[in-house]
Amino acid sequence: MKKLWKSKKYIIIAIVGVIIMLMSKALTNRTEQTEKVTTQNLAHIEIEQLENVLENIQGAGEIQLFVSYEDNGCKEIAQQIERGENSVLNIPESIGDTYYVLSEQKPEIAGVLVTATGAGNKNVRNRLLTAVKHALGIPYYKISIQIGSGGRKE
Repeated sequence: MKKLWKSKKYIIIAIVGVIIMLMSKALTNRTEQTEKVTTQNLAHIEIEQLENVLENIQGAGEIQLFVSYEDNGCKEIAQQIERGENSVLNIPESIGDTYYVLSEQKPEIAGVLVTATGAGNKNVRNRLLTAVKHALGIPYYKISIQIGSGGRKE
């Protein structure tokens, strides 16, 4: 009877261990997917807002921005460490579907292309260049201002 109980005990422990590993992997995958979508959406919203602001510069006309990134940035998520008999589990800290983010590093900008219908004017071009430099916190050499045709494709 004792041998039967010992073998059942080990089987139960093994099953629980496999379930915990599968749940941990599923949580990690869901977290990574959520972060990528959020970062991409945020970058898109910021670009649209900057386009709208730049169009308010006198003489700028229609503006389009293209921003290229060197990387995807990163987020450090708080993790709870659970120690078992023979293992250590790192479980992301969360409330529902929201995870605690300890720190976030935005993607580094590789370059910005600005097209503006008013960029033929030297003063407008300089104001756009300065505005983009300060808005995105990047050096001048990463920004290119070109004359746009005004034909926005939606």
